[in-house]
Amino acid sequence: MAKSGGRENLVDFAILITVLVFYILIMPRTLSPYRDAGEMALDIFTISISHQPGYSLYNLVGVLFSFLWKGEPAHGLNILSAIFGSIAIFFINKSLRMITQQTLLSIFVSLLFAVNFTVITISSVSEMYSLNLLLASFLIYFFLKNFIYSEPNDSKILLFSYLAGLFATNRTDIILTYPGFIYVAVKYLDKYLNFKTVIKSFFMFLAGFSLCLYVYFLSKSSPLINWSNPCDLSSLMAMITRKNYGSTLDLISLNYKMGENLIVNMSEYLKHLIKNFNFLLFFFFYGIYISFKLKKEIFYLFILIFFFAGPLFLFIANMPPNPHSMAIVEPYYVIPDISVLFFSIIGLSNFKMSLRISSLAIIISLYSNYPYLDRHSLNITDLYANDILDSIPENSIVISKKDVPLFTLWYNRYVKNKRPDIEIVAQGLTGSKWYRDSKINKNIKIIKLNEEKENWILFKKINERRVFATYDVQLPPGIKTKPNGLTFEIEPSDNSLDIKNLIKIANIDIKKPYNDFFVKDMAKDYSFSITEYVSNLIGYDLISEHLLEFNSKALILDEFNYKAYFNNGLIHSLHKQWEKALREFEKAKSTIESMIILEKKYKTGEENIKYLKNQLSYAILNIGVCMEKMGKRDIAGDYYLKAVETDPNSFHAHYNLAAYYWNKDIKKAEEEFKKAVGINPYNPDAVRYLKLISNLK
Repeated sequence: MAKSGGRENLVDFAILITVLVFYILIMPRTLSPYRDAGEMALDIFTISISHQPGYSLYNLVGVLFSFLWKGEPAHGLNILSAIFGSIAIFFINKSLRMITQQTLLSIFVSLLFAVNFTVITISSVSEMYSLNLLLASFLIYFFLKNFIYSEPNDSKILLFSYLAGLFATNRTDIILTYPGFIYVAVKYLDKYLNFKTVIKSFFMFLAGFSLCLYVYFLSKSSPLINWSNPCDLSSLMAMITRKNYGSTLDLISLNYKMGENLIVNMSEYLKHLIKNFNFLLFFFFYGIYISFKLKKEIFYLFILIFFFAGPLFLFIANMPPNPHSMAIVEPYYVIPDISVLFFSIIGLSNFKMSLRISSLAIIISLYSNYPYLDRHSLNITDLYANDILDSIPENSIVISKKDVPLFTLWYNRYVKNKRPDIEIVAQGLTGSKWYRDSKINKNIKIIKLNEEKENWILFKKINERRVFATYDVQLPPGIKTKPNGLTFEIEPSDNSLDIKNLIKIANIDIKKPYNDFFVKDMAKDYSFSITEYVSNLIGYDLISEHLLEFNSKALILDEFNYKAYFNNGLIHSLHKQWEKALREFEKAKSTIESMIILEKKYKTGEENIKYLKNQLSYAILNIGVCMEKMGKRDIAGDYYLKAVETDPNSFHAHYNLAAYYWNKDIKKAEEEFKKAVGINPYNPDAVRYLKLISNLK
């Protein structure tokens, strides 16, 4: 038996190393464009406090690792995540073998889990998700080994309780796996439990969970980022419970009725399972039946883990089905995935062709995920940061809002120490006192940057520095801006444009298909920046063919960038090439219509749809203009009318429709000019024509 056990340990270790090498080979060599990766890297390498719930365990482990790692900081944390992920596969394999007593099958099925796209992703980014997977996998292994397949004792129970508390300081959602452990312990291990042991276990849990005090003590040292300033018990509890997020996954979910998005979220999760488990799913329900029939402890353990970490979590998260929200939810799939894996192997182990089926499942999973797996050359965060920081004048301020752009800039500025003369401001945090008081803003004065135009002007005035913003920033109406590569300058002193910045961002080369949502989102930033630049250059002494080339590049980066079609249409219009302009505006119309359909499907809110309808009205209006210029005046009138119907608040639609009615129906023309003036009372042409009609009466 000892020799067999020794061979198994060698095999287990070989699997760990194989998976680790695989993860390292395909991971990015720099900061991954993924959610909070930049923030986590910043927090670890500057010993700062992370956002709710603080992630004490991950940050402490990361800080210890940072003292040992001497290379690219984010790459080191990517490797740390790969280590966590590969050790998780190690414990999953041992647990599978414990249940099935089939070594080869356990290896194959654990390798299938290793090539799960979500597992690969979280094992290659500087975030805490792969550590969470490891901790959950270890708890399952520990529970199986010490409570189900051997006799428990007080020491094991107390150690498990301590670990459960400690592990909850990494991510509190791991607690969703605990009902399974508790139920099995109470129902099947009650003879080993007594009042004294339960009380001791509770205090051991608290002892482990006390690691969350790390952020409490760190907050008193004035760290670079002191998120939520958890310097007292109430603020610490608010951080742990994610009070600022409504104690849910994300504030987005609060815009929907409780449970409104459960069905669509379960549908997305099912797609994930089909893609990553394929053939194994055929044995899932049979495995549930077999485990219930032969070993109910296993059944209740994994069915409860699946329910609480899967459907119940998705019910609580209540995220809408748009790509951004699904990208936020995706890392949470891996815990219920473990239950699916265990039930599937239990069902599969009863079939003679189990090895062939599991090996085929691995091949299919690799094939279906292949275009997106290899991220080793993914350096878009470096390109993005360099393109911004290289274009910003000395001693300026850059404002950003979305997580990935903001945290990418923070990481490059404060960890890699690029452009120390520049300050990076988080727009969404400017209303928070803890952020205004954090050391990261010691060189500037922060005020709330919201929909008040006066605040933005005052911010620039009191800091006496030039201010730039990334294109995800929300500005109030009336603020003057000027394109500056991937940013725009706020209230610039002149309107001159540096064409070199446009050429630089247009030369970006991002491999397609995009690896995930966040890569695609950053590519959109490049695409949008290009078209913003081009729209400001139309009409200047610049060869139009070059501008058309820039628009083509923008469409390669983002096929839904309808503004590129608008730009093309306007360029052709300036050259009186009406047929070419018509085709471009029709493409814009078709693109926007597709986007409206997607927005409704994604439940992204009425404001987005309202804005797109405004843009659709503009496309329809320009189609009408082209028709009129081509001598098809009656058809043009139909388009003007449709533009008004699409967006009744469009000044230009009412104005053009009024002009169309001028020689056909003066009463209707008057009505439309009145509506146009009602929308924009300062337009001199509309006011003049309305007065002219009144005089004609």
